[in-house]
Amino acid sequence: MRPIQLLIEGVFDRIVGGLSALSPVVIVTVIALLVTVPVLLVVRALTDGAKVRATKNTIKGHLLELWLFRDDTRVVMGAQGRILHLNARYIFLTLKPFLVLLIPMALILIPLESWFGLRALRPGDAATVVASAGSAGPLDSAAIAVSDGLSVETPALRMPATREIAWRIRALRPGEHTVWIEVNGQRLEKRVVVAQGLASVSPLRVSSASWETVLYPAEPPLPASAGIDRIAVDYPPASLRIFGFEMHWLIYFVLVTVVFMFALRRPLRVEI
Repeated sequence: MRPIQLLIEGVFDRIVGGLSALSPVVIVTVIALLVTVPVLLVVRALTDGAKVRATKNTIKGHLLELWLFRDDTRVVMGAQGRILHLNARYIFLTLKPFLVLLIPMALILIPLESWFGLRALRPGDAATVVASAGSAGPLDSAAIAVSDGLSVETPALRMPATREIAWRIRALRPGEHTVWIEVNGQRLEKRVVVAQGLASVSPLRVSSASWETVLYPAEPPLPASAGIDRIAVDYPPASLRIFGFEMHWLIYFVLVTVVFMFALRRPLRVEI
């Protein structure tokens, strides 16, 4: 799975990098358009358009029946039952392509979250680095080191109850920097990105034994033998500014994708 994720991540890195002069809102809009077209083509290939169209037309007919015979309770109840049945049939007819698209869409959204869900540290920003262990032992002698461009501001804060250890670091200059957690004779790396503008960040590096490797593929999994479950950096959350309002990128992405789907369904001859 990870090679596929890295391939997809590389594609979006090139797309976002090529559009980096534009605002994040414009970039997300362009990506939504690029995603909508193949999605509609898959829907067209996997949907029986004639049956969908006939079902929708029949539903419209029963809605008209409700309005024309609104004073006849028997007719109204019968029409409502038929509408419910036809709605279930419509969902069944359109469900297949969206089930097929579920995993590909998830693989697309994961790298986009790394670009637009969080922002990189800026010079002068402080962040917390937290290492978590499956047992208390591995963290007893854990230590931290950082590359140039970062500094460590606090001694280790050990939290035995949660089997965690934390340090505060500060970003000094832009670039891709490294935090090393030294534990059990091993040196485990975590990438830290410092940038003024848009950048892809990975807040977690997790153990190879964790299912979360699917969500955070940008860095190789931590070796299970290290006894460390995860190393986290608390990057600040990011949002899109639209007409003066802050909006999470995923909400905007879904909304604009729906708009594009309805705008392009006729030119692409897709029945939804």
